[in-house]
Amino acid sequence: MDAETQPRQTEALNSSNDGYTNAGVIQLRLDTAPMLDTIEAFLRGRKIVGYRENEDGGYAPVYGSMGMAKMNEEGIQSLMSWLNLMFSPHTVQGNYGDRQELNEYLCYVQKGLAKYLMANREEWNLKRQDFAGVVRGIMNCAEPFFSRLIGNKERESYQATMRTVETNRMGEERKGLIAGLFGGGGK
Repeated sequence: MDAETQPRQTEALNSSNDGYTNAGVIQLRLDTAPMLDTIEAFLRGRKIVGYRENEDGGYAPVYGSMGMAKMNEEGIQSLMSWLNLMFSPHTVQGNYGDRQELNEYLCYVQKGLAKYLMANREEWNLKRQDFAGVVRGIMNCAEPFFSRLIGNKERESYQATMRTVETNRMGEERKGLIAGLFGGGGK
């Protein structure tokens, strides 16, 4: 490898890594699975002690014991289904103009969550002394998650990341085209 090709290969590699990293950052910011896994672990009286790779290449949490489950299996599954609708990559793409709008929404969510739990408390074996802790624990996750929507900053942020990825890819394609036209070999 001569000194002239070394910088070009390094530049292409950096550009390629930038695109991968930026796409990974977007996925990380929109991925709600770790937060939902943490909530589910809390409801089950467990803690996440690590992750193991699945057959499909994804990762699943590995749980350790931390205490007693907050409710029975039916309650956990029903509540997690409800939460999956609330904490999704689509909801983080919304837009609240200011903190007041967000606070009104969070109040609406907290009331809805409390009503849902209260209506099913006995059937799900949710103890009265655990009720407020479950609501508060979930709302402690909801507030920072939904605060990303204020002023549309989350969407603006990952749109800037997407522009960077597109610019890097277009730049590489042009380099290959120009090199091909002038005998550089191209792709």
